[in-house]
Amino acid sequence: MKNIVVKCLALFVIAGWAGAANANLILNVTDAGSGNSRWVLSGDTIANHSDSINSFWGRSFSPEDPINAGFSSIPLLSGSGSLSSTSGGSKAVDNVWLQLVFTTPIGPRVSGSLSWLAGDTLSWVGDFVVAIPMAAYKLGVFTTNTLYNGTITEPLVVTIGDTVAPVPAPATLALFGLGLAGLGWSKRKKA
Repeated sequence: MKNIVVKCLALFVIAGWAGAANANLILNVTDAGSGNSRWVLSGDTIANHSDSINSFWGRSFSPEDPINAGFSSIPLLSGSGSLSSTSGGSKAVDNVWLQLVFTTPIGPRVSGSLSWLAGDTLSWVGDFVVAIPMAAYKLGVFTTNTLYNGTITEPLVVTIGDTVAPVPAPATLALFGLGLAGLGWSKRKKA
């Protein structure tokens, strides 16, 4: 019994790590008070083609676009962030955009441009505050597989407000594996 539990746990851990290799670009927006909003960036994805642009702008969201109002070139009030690609290096985020045109509604931007090749890992990290009120956003979880000028392999996930985002598959598998291990351990204790 012990060998079965250990093997199951090992399989779930390996499956979880394999699934985590292609994570999502994640943007969480919450209220920072005083009419400001806090942006937290994390994750990565794979580029389907080469390009060079100043932002990983989300485009064509489902079920709808995540914004109510347009803002352009809003500088960071505090904090920092960066966008990076495997071949193009990393650049600091210096402003954000929310647009109601061109179906490119939301994204952090860098000065100049960031280049990448097809197959590159695109990633972003950051935690910063901008002078955009929460009324400019729609509350909820929004996803898209398209960035401005191209498609990505894993979705961009934008969570606005204190909405709980869906649990990623690797975390679900890990929890299931821990549950099986606990079940096996409890049966062993009874025997």
